[in-house]
Amino acid sequence: MGIRRKAREAALQLLYAWDLSQGISPHHFEVASQEARLPLSGADEVEARRQDLNHFCKKLIDGVLAHREVLDEVIQATATHWRLSRMDAVDRNLLRMGAFEILHCPDIPKQVTLNESIELAKKFSTKESSGFINGILDHIAKEKAS
Repeated sequence: MGIRRKAREAALQLLYAWDLSQGISPHHFEVASQEARLPLSGADEVEARRQDLNHFCKKLIDGVLAHREVLDEVIQATATHWRLSRMDAVDRNLLRMGAFEILHCPDIPKQVTLNESIELAKKFSTKESSGFINGILDHIAKEKAS
């Protein structure tokens, strides 16, 4: 599993915690990054990879929280028969992260964002969620491209 996948997992867990409690403490961030469990190869390499993980995780969290209102509007406009407040918290935060990457991270290919979001949905949500996540994020990506 790549560093960015681990960072996305940690970011999802932290955004989920934020969504339920409306706050993320520095302690939560530290615990999530420690739980990413980087493979041991060399101390310098592990530290560099941990810094990459922390940087990308923080970028996702800060970006989602800074743009949450607009992201929620975009998601709500796309998910025509679903109110954001009625969505599962995991799905809601996966959609926020995916929409943030699509709209604000031009260095990440849209297909990578879609695939990573689907894989996270399979791991952390219900069987049906991966298709739901894919449909909404694919629509957002196509809207941005047009």
